[in-house]
Amino acid sequence: MSMISPVLWLFSICTAIPTALYGIEVSMSFLRRQVAPTPAERLPAVIIIPAHDEEEGIARTVVSVTSQMRPFDRLLVVADNCTDATAEIARAAGAEVLERTDLKLRGKGYALDAGLQAIAQNPLPFVVFIDADCIIEAGGLDALVRASNAQSGAVQAVNLMLAPTGASIGTKVAEFAFLIKNKVRPKGLARMGVGCQLTGTAMAFPWALIRGVNVASGNLVEDMKLGLDLTLVGKPPTLCETSYIYSFFPQSKTGAATQRQRWESGHIATISEAFRALPKAQILKEPKLALWMLDLLIPPLSLLLLSLVIVGMTEIGLIISFDMPAGPFTVTMLALMWLLGTTSLAWLKYGMTALPPKDLTQVLPYVFSKIPLYLTIIGGRQNKSWIRTDRSNGSEPF
Repeated sequence: MSMISPVLWLFSICTAIPTALYGIEVSMSFLRRQVAPTPAERLPAVIIIPAHDEEEGIARTVVSVTSQMRPFDRLLVVADNCTDATAEIARAAGAEVLERTDLKLRGKGYALDAGLQAIAQNPLPFVVFIDADCIIEAGGLDALVRASNAQSGAVQAVNLMLAPTGASIGTKVAEFAFLIKNKVRPKGLARMGVGCQLTGTAMAFPWALIRGVNVASGNLVEDMKLGLDLTLVGKPPTLCETSYIYSFFPQSKTGAATQRQRWESGHIATISEAFRALPKAQILKEPKLALWMLDLLIPPLSLLLLSLVIVGMTEIGLIISFDMPAGPFTVTMLALMWLLGTTSLAWLKYGMTALPPKDLTQVLPYVFSKIPLYLTIIGGRQNKSWIRTDRSNGSEPF
């Protein structure tokens, strides 16, 4: 039994550290921010929209972008391996379209790379990536490009997903978790002077920066991988709190399940990449870089809660059965209370609309229902190809 105690301490510490940082980020988000000045001049930008079989919503996305473009801007839709009318509809809505077919090298990263190659001969000062199923809020494009100019680096808009009317408890919890991950925690990091993660859409880059980065990847979460690559070369992305972009969760059960598995699989895979990258990061010499890397190691909210509960239940079972020391269990319980406490405060301030009080009793059963999903991910049985999310019976963003 002498070997069990160090193992318990290891599990307690490995769950407590990301939980502690999570709670600090949430707590810091409540502080008032200092508004940084932005350049008065809005420089030209190329907006690239990667699209795979998005005929139902591509026109809406194109119009939301073109309505905010300046005469010197350029919009390019990359219709990647499409089997529908995405290209034709995008052209009719006013976009320039590049059609790409490569059944072997498939994925959003390859589509973005094709777009960058297409503009390389005549680039503009800034590049903005926007997904084909999103609506950027009025004024969001200007704010994003100005912020990228001010920071001379990558900038991420606040990327939120909304649950359609009559959504299931799983979708409501997912909307709240998305709010925490893409708005609350990045705001907290910004208060600490730390960069944020890239979240996949409404990302702006100076051309001089993005042209030197390899985005051609089949990674399930290309955005997190790109943010990691930029951070490792000393250019971590920052948050633009005045630019918002929205999309809707799919209403169909198949679409929702596919989407969640893809995101969480990619997130966990990127955590593995971050662990491998730690020796390159020299984190002990750069505290802000250390915080950014540790933030990347925070697992999805449901998985973090599940981990604490399972570790705590295991520890209390061993304490009762074998009279093990209570120290690891105490650490785990303190971490669990910190997680629940800070998440509750975030819910009170930001999340009551996404997750109404009447639905709170269903949250814990839903979290436990995700155990098979995580077992599937750990078993490596997830699909890694670019599959368009089934949005049948979905709602319009506005």
